[in-house]
Amino acid sequence: MFKTGVWGYAGIHARVRARYSYLISPQEWDELVGAADFNALIGLLRRSVYGPYLMQMDEGVLTPRRAVYQIEKEMADTFTTIVRSTPKSARPLLTKFFLNFEVHNLKAALRGIQSRASWSQVQAVLFPLGPLSILPLQAMVETGSIPVAVELLHGTPYYYTLSYAMERYTAEQNLFPLEVALDLDYWREIWDDLDGLPHRDREPALRTIGSLLDINNLMWAIRYRT
Repeated sequence: MFKTGVWGYAGIHARVRARYSYLISPQEWDELVGAADFNALIGLLRRSVYGPYLMQMDEGVLTPRRAVYQIEKEMADTFTTIVRSTPKSARPLLTKFFLNFEVHNLKAALRGIQSRASWSQVQAVLFPLGPLSILPLQAMVETGSIPVAVELLHGTPYYYTLSYAMERYTAEQNLFPLEVALDLDYWREIWDDLDGLPHRDREPALRTIGSLLDINNLMWAIRYRT
């Protein structure tokens, strides 16, 4: 763990900059785009930073969806390494920022229940958060019921948010109010963590978070419109 202040951020900056060397080059992108089929594509990706994660699976069971999951595992592990090196004052914001994937996983589980999908179908589209996630997603999906699934969230930060929105869901039988409630609550917490940063950190964080919040608001404006 790095200390706070200039030296702390210098250390984390060096680690992030080092990650740039692992980015896929323009030439490699051209090769990926020109791959003849899925097997050829995976063969090229096995020579990249994602190779160790893709090689955890036998070629015979590595479907496109599973390949995406394995690549996302690399992203999750990289985040964990980076956030451990982050100065203490910024760690809650970065952790909460990453947990946007948990919100997406929760939405996926609710959509799976609504569409009567099996757990294996839902699991295939989840982001691999590992020990960061506290959600009983499999148990939720296997209930086959949105109200019962929400009750399983007792003790998590999402229970009161969703239980408050259940009245509209019950009346409309539509996940829209639940998803709105989740997003509003998540971004409020992000804003609170941003306000808790030291003054010198708040402005650059605001530029990044503010842009993403604008995108989120635009998406919701479109959904409300349609």
